[in-house]
Amino acid sequence: MGETESLAEQGLRAVLDWLPRSYTEGASVVVLDSWAESDFICVVYRFRWFDGVLGLRRRVVLDVEVDQDIAEWAEDVANFEIGEPLGRRAHHLWLDPDGTHWWGEVPVPGRTGRFVDVLPPEVDQPLPPGYTVRATGPTDS
Repeated sequence: MGETESLAEQGLRAVLDWLPRSYTEGASVVVLDSWAESDFICVVYRFRWFDGVLGLRRRVVLDVEVDQDIAEWAEDVANFEIGEPLGRRAHHLWLDPDGTHWWGEVPVPGRTGRFVDVLPPEVDQPLPPGYTVRATGPTDS
């Protein structure tokens, strides 16, 4: 009888299956490598809103309070983690010697590297007095 797929292997397969049909930017992601390790998935990819290679290391944890299954978990990871810009997470990336910028649950065991901040300092600056942010961006009020 064949070996049963681990939860992480199921999760990884489901994330990779979901990405091409993602309704966020996940459909534009180019996966360079992926694997499951213990109860984690690792996905190394290129994303059009990031200049370089990204890596997500994510523990497979299902939300039992809402009776989440692996397909729902994978859809969330594909759409709202891999398929969205990093935002302020870019302040805390783990850069490995291969040039992969890891996020999620880092550092990645067995890989050397260092934490880096790829956002320019002005990203965290408050808006000037008299400006408000609306759907169309900063405007004089």
